[in-house]
Amino acid sequence: MPRFYFHTDDARDVDGAELPSAEAARIEAVKVLAEMVREDPGGFWRNQSFRLTLADDRGMTLAILELGAVLSPAVTPPRR
Repeated sequence: MPRFYFHTDDARDVDGAELPSAEAARIEAVKVLAEMVREDPGGFWRNQSFRLTLADDRGMTLAILELGAVLSPAVTPPRR
């Protein structure tokens, strides 16, 4: 069974996960990204984005998932 890796901006996945196909890995990547937000919603809002890179066992990038937010100027204090 192929092994897939889920890297973030903060860490490289060294263990990976054995999954039956690239399609299964893409589905798992969405779950991993959702868990990142669930575990650290404050970090998401501080950075206004989370990014996950899905790679195969050869190190080839298969997909990049990005979740981002843009705050309205009406609720964002001006920077000084």
